[in-house]
Amino acid sequence: MGFKVLVKRPSIVVGHRPIAMALLCLLFVCTATVQFGPAQAQPSTDLNQLLDEADRIKSANPERFAELVSQLEARRGEFDSQGGLFLDYLAGYAHAFNGDLDSAIAKYQGVYDSDAAPHLRYRVAYSIANLLAAQGRIEEGFPYLDSVLHWEPEIADLDLKQRGLQVAVIFYNLAGLYDLGLGTADRLLMQPMEGRNACVARMAWAESLLHLNRLGEHRDQILQGLDYCLEIGEILAASFIRIYVAKQDLAESNPTAALDRLNEGLSAVESTNYARAIGEYYAVIARALYDTSDLDGAIDFANRALETIGPDGYSVPHVSAWETLWKIATSQGDPAKALEYHLRYSAADRARLDDITAKSLAYHTSRHQSLQRISEIEILNKQNEVLRLERTLTQEESVYAQRITVLLGVLLLVAAGWAWRAVRDRKKLKYLAEYDDLTSVLNRRSFTEQTEHLLSQCEMQKQPLALILLDLDLFKQVNDTFGHLSGDCALRKVAEVCRSLQRGMDVVGRIGGEEFAITLPGCSAEDAEHFAERCRRTIAAVDTTECGHVFHVSASFGVADTRECGYGIKTLLSAADDAMYQSKKAGRDRVTVFHEAA
Repeated sequence: MGFKVLVKRPSIVVGHRPIAMALLCLLFVCTATVQFGPAQAQPSTDLNQLLDEADRIKSANPERFAELVSQLEARRGEFDSQGGLFLDYLAGYAHAFNGDLDSAIAKYQGVYDSDAAPHLRYRVAYSIANLLAAQGRIEEGFPYLDSVLHWEPEIADLDLKQRGLQVAVIFYNLAGLYDLGLGTADRLLMQPMEGRNACVARMAWAESLLHLNRLGEHRDQILQGLDYCLEIGEILAASFIRIYVAKQDLAESNPTAALDRLNEGLSAVESTNYARAIGEYYAVIARALYDTSDLDGAIDFANRALETIGPDGYSVPHVSAWETLWKIATSQGDPAKALEYHLRYSAADRARLDDITAKSLAYHTSRHQSLQRISEIEILNKQNEVLRLERTLTQEESVYAQRITVLLGVLLLVAAGWAWRAVRDRKKLKYLAEYDDLTSVLNRRSFTEQTEHLLSQCEMQKQPLALILLDLDLFKQVNDTFGHLSGDCALRKVAEVCRSLQRGMDVVGRIGGEEFAITLPGCSAEDAEHFAERCRRTIAAVDTTECGHVFHVSASFGVADTRECGYGIKTLLSAADDAMYQSKKAGRDRVTVFHEAA
């Protein structure tokens, strides 16, 4: 059930994600005996049997499932309310399986808002959360995920509880909240389970560990999970675990081990016909081949990855494949291809970072809204208590009056406390939405908005404006050699240099992993070149002792201004990026000013 049906279906693109991914969690839904409320009259045994069969075979035998749903719909009038709600759930599943996610969510929503039995509302809650996450509608999905986690302790069926937690782990991972995914996965793995549940739980656990740079600590357990998935025939889950372990091998500079592991499962993952898994598998092989200096093989697998998932998009395999092709073209001295691939890689990587930022903001917004709802409920409860006490004043007016006064004081204090907390949370959300939390400079979205505003002002006032892009040189070597903590420290040092040199009206932002941008209103390219040169020298003199290791930091700069490029931000960014690339090509650690070719 589940994976084996899913991977045989054609891939349909929904917002850069295959429908197969949208159904990945959905097909975890357990086979459960249909239950009806004790106070309701139960439908005939024949109907019970049909409902139970449809629930049991819904992904293993889709043709029979569709036939059963049609038969049951024709006899809907024979069901009590609970039976009809369960039929709505099955109809929603059928819509999702056929790719009509909006209709599926609408069906599930009707059950969720009804008086359905707790186990059924639990199932539709995690089904809705799963489909919304797969569509990228993270903020809409969080309330349903909250319901799943709130109701889970009350669910008696252990298998059903585990499937809800599996959806929670995968939801958090899709949202980029890997720390929450890991915590939920740890909670799930503490429970006794076997078969497909155990395999999928270990796959999701491995993904969370990989993105938190902790997979190496649990390699033996992850490999045991891989063997177990292969033993029970869960090829797709096993393939993803191979990908995660191979990525850890690459992070530990062991590409040979990664290739050996991936080659063992290559034919198996190709047999699934699941484009998302095959594309990422190819992309990781390409990276491993590049690290072993097999450039022809790396080019072949990078292109196979892009052919499988399509060249456009910003998924992890897109970023990895374009990055590999860019590095190969650069090492082979092909500047035209290197520039083309670098632009594709940069665009995919930036879009992926923007997507991660948007998901993080959606999570914090959802948390803030939950706190507000709790605050409103508590205030209403206090107000109801005040009203109740007021009705008793006629009996003991003086005593109760004193109590009312005290209670009102407490209520005001509580309201003031929640109001203060709401203001604080709004400020925190505003900061998270506008600033990069590692370097404390503007994030890409806010930098772009402020620069567009400055461009508009300068154009109206007929004033020049210059833009500087800088990218740290060989920064990946710093991370690989000294670790990500030292790399993060270096990024903060560079951000401090940029802030220390900026004027009051200048704008500084981090727009990529190790890429920063500075907007200088009122400055020409010549002025910006002097500024960039001062910034370059200051960065080169940065003392990294407090980063835990002593290493040299340098950056390549690109400068563009409105006299050459006009007042469009895209044109300015593109020109500055071209100039920065020329600095890289000329040997790094230098400043290049963009000039339009004659």
